[in-house]
Amino acid sequence: MQDTYIGKNEFKMSVSSKEIETSDTYDGAMLYDIWRNNGNVFAMPTYAALEVERNLVISKNKVRYIYNQEKEVQTDVGAGGRIDTLPAK
Repeated sequence: MQDTYIGKNEFKMSVSSKEIETSDTYDGAMLYDIWRNNGNVFAMPTYAALEVERNLVISKNKVRYIYNQEKEVQTDVGAGGRIDTLPAK
């Protein structure tokens, strides 16, 4: 079996405060990899959980997000959104 290649994507548009929104079945480590590694380029600045090293984005209502607005991260964490922590490499 071969891993899915997720590098060098260009996310050119954003129609909300989220660059990427995924289902709860989408692997968290892969989402982190899209957000942080492999030369992926986002239209706007992106934010993971604030000031927490090696954490992913926010899970809320079983959906994961990569945000492009810092205030949305803070709002969702304050409203019960969960920070998905990934194991250290």
